[in-house]
Amino acid sequence: MNQHIEAATQHAISNLHEDAHDISLPQDLSEIEAGPVNRLSVSWKAQDELHMGHFLTWTGPADNSHEFRMLQALAHTEIPVPEIMTAGTSGDRSVMLGAQVEGDSVASMLESAGMRWEISTIAFAFSRLLARIHSLDWTKVTPWLEDPESIPEDIVDVQVEEAFQWREANADYVPDEWSSFVQKTTAWLDLRRPVEVSLCICHGQFHPRNIFAVDEDITAVVNWQNARVTDASVDLAMLPVWLNEVGLSAEDAELFAQAVNGSYLQSSPRGLGNTPYYSVAIPFDQLLDRLLDSANPPEPEELTRLKETVERAMALAGRVPWKNR
Repeated sequence: MNQHIEAATQHAISNLHEDAHDISLPQDLSEIEAGPVNRLSVSWKAQDELHMGHFLTWTGPADNSHEFRMLQALAHTEIPVPEIMTAGTSGDRSVMLGAQVEGDSVASMLESAGMRWEISTIAFAFSRLLARIHSLDWTKVTPWLEDPESIPEDIVDVQVEEAFQWREANADYVPDEWSSFVQKTTAWLDLRRPVEVSLCICHGQFHPRNIFAVDEDITAVVNWQNARVTDASVDLAMLPVWLNEVGLSAEDAELFAQAVNGSYLQSSPRGLGNTPYYSVAIPFDQLLDRLLDSANPPEPEELTRLKETVERAMALAGRVPWKNR
């Protein structure tokens, strides 16, 4: 992976300066692999001059046209997104280089929070930002994502049905020891298909690592490659998993999650009633995808972690106080 990141970054600098050469990345590229968003310094020579660039960078699929289009559209709204300076590709990966932004990621802020009131304060800013994203009129900002004339329930129904068709088409190809779990989880999801929906633009990866802030002021939202128009619950369905990745204690993660959901429901007319469905469907589809990946077979630990995430989400679905308005 590192060689692709390095090659894609060099490609990006070449796009920025056509005659760029002696491109150097002084830092260890392994830290770019460790998280979706990083700060990167790059030096290069062009026209006999030494240049140094400081960027916000993140990786994605080789075809990054969707994210480019999203960022261009969002730049005309009140949602803070970084200015994209350049991008490059190598193999099946791309690297986006954006202008530096102020502050730290919400993930870093949570890691360094010393008081519980700080966690709550960060949660309120995080949730209010999401409410602002969900309040955008997608039919005007991103009308290409779905048919603006369609009924919201129909849009989500089609998405859900396509997901079930994909699961059914691939269920026979999973290893035998996983068949029972796949069938049981698919049946669980089938009984909880979304009925009432809150349609909006969803970021698709609203991870604390993708949000930057100074104190309570959000300075940038990055990593829009999974953005789509769908039910609002999608953006918070994986929050408990992401908080675990950040390294919060169980108590602090619970405090943050409760503050986020409570503040969001106060700030937004959207409902989160379909969170139980998506909190299972998202990691379950990730598990299926990894089980079917013969080119890059998963480690047993990864499969176990995803299975435990699915089981935990199913177990907690009945007691979590989501509500629709």
